[in-house]
Amino acid sequence: MTFLVPAGVAAVPPMSCQNGSSITLPTATAPEGYAFLGWVTEIYDNVEEKPTGILKGSYTPAESITLRALYTYSVGGSGAPAGFELVTATPDDWTGRYVVTHKKETSNTFYVLTGQNAAINYESSAGAAGATKFTETGITRDETLLTGVDEIYVFVIEDQSGSYSIKNASLGTYLDYISSSLYASANYSSTATWNPSINSNGNAVLNNPNGGTSWNTIGLNGSGRFAMVRSTDSSVSNMYLWKETASGTPYYTTIIGEAHEHTPAAAVEENRVEPTCTEAGSYDAVVYCSEC
Repeated sequence: MTFLVPAGVAAVPPMSCQNGSSITLPTATAPEGYAFLGWVTEIYDNVEEKPTGILKGSYTPAESITLRALYTYSVGGSGAPAGFELVTATPDDWTGRYVVTHKKETSNTFYVLTGQNAAINYESSAGAAGATKFTETGITRDETLLTGVDEIYVFVIEDQSGSYSIKNASLGTYLDYISSSLYASANYSSTATWNPSINSNGNAVLNNPNGGTSWNTIGLNGSGRFAMVRSTDSSVSNMYLWKETASGTPYYTTIIGEAHEHTPAAAVEENRVEPTCTEAGSYDAVVYCSEC
């Protein structure tokens, strides 16, 4: 596998693996004003529509392939990279696009709330996918900014006559309070009403008034699933909201000046396995860039 990056960006060395094996894709550095999103197979020249098929994390190549680094940036506003900023105080208006997390930095319990299909109970085994470990999301965290966020992790908070609804941007399902549990529902109703706030410690309190004084707030339960908990539950002290920055129109590109084209060197032998009386031997012929 070879990786193409824009001029001025540190080159990413080629990688190899055995057929059918998975590798962890590398992360390219980002020029100032840009955020790295992942790898793509096509060229994108400063387009407004976010490309699909972005590769990141674990990947199993079916053949030799060349991947291009994809970046996002914004035009207008502050000009900062499009992303989600940590919310540290209660705003006058909550409407916007958010990421919900348990913890805000690397740990075994740094989870990201994930959209679920309708009628799924987040607290059940079927809803376990509603809590994704941060390390498995492909999101990049830079102090108080998240970038490279897929829509499945984005929740839209909308005004509902003084209270708010919380809807997944990818699936269109609403966070709902049903039988003291956190559910995903296809439609908005009074039980899908939320009163978000930020407490004095900077934690997000996602309160549902239908829970009264008992199971009324979103937290993380002992099974590592997002759930309705009491507002005094310790997990509430680790809940955070990240709001999409209003920094202009986001653009996506693989081109920032001239891309670095790798120059193949002579193949080298790696991972040699000697033959035995009953098994054939093998080795990998790997080609690296002579300039990297």
